Amino acid sequence: MLGEVLPLKDKNYLYIEKGLFARSNFPISLKLENFTFEEKNREFLDFISTLFLYDHANSNYTQISLNLKGPATYRGIKFYQTDKWGYVVSFLYNGSLSKQNIITHYYLEHNPKERNSKFRGEGQFEGLPYYFKIESFLPDMMNPESFRAELPGIEKLTLILDNKKIGQYTILPGQILKLKDGEFRFIGVSLWTEIAIKHNDGSFLIYGGGLFSSLGGLFLTFRYLRRS
Repeated sequence: MLGEVLPLKDKNYLYIEKGLFARSNFPISLKLENFTFEEKNREFLDFISTLFLYDHANSNYTQISLNLKGPATYRGIKFYQTDKWGYVVSFLYNGSLSKQNIITHYYLEHNPKERNSKFRGEGQFEGLPYYFKIESFLPDMMNPESFRAELPGIEKLTLILDNKKIGQYTILPGQILKLKDGEFRFIGVSLWTEIAIKHNDGSFLIYGGGLFSSLGGLFLTFRYLRRS
């Protein structure tokens, strides 16, 4: 989903703040430990993920690695690495519109077949009347053709309030957008990837995992979708 806004509270994410994917009807909890990709001349060769699995039946922890060559299997459940990936940008709001600080994560995607394609995403800021339209995110502001997050930044961010454009900004991690009713701090950048999980009954789950590192802390968060 382009520019998905991930709420901090969701019944599908029993331990979302701890970075653990867990559902009452799924026998395994899982955590994305690492994700990377191999590319040459802007052509992607492989995507590699490392997952930690927690088996509720026997309280065992297992580590598995995934790539595009084929699935990994655990207890008859198959895990497939897909070629879906992108970046996540995270903002924290502090101001008069909320008694608490609010964090919202935006999942950004790009078109790998389009040369110089920008990472884009948009959505409502969780619990606030502001709408973020991220029209151009660059993993490396000094090298627009790079996919590696060397000097990441948002080249073009449009902020919308009550369907009216209130400003357009370029912003780097750690910087702040100050408004009359509060401020938005750009707190983090991360990679996300999508994992397909084939259950014993033949149904598929789509698991999107992101590894967050910002402000000296580690934040892990995941999204859940069902393939129709």
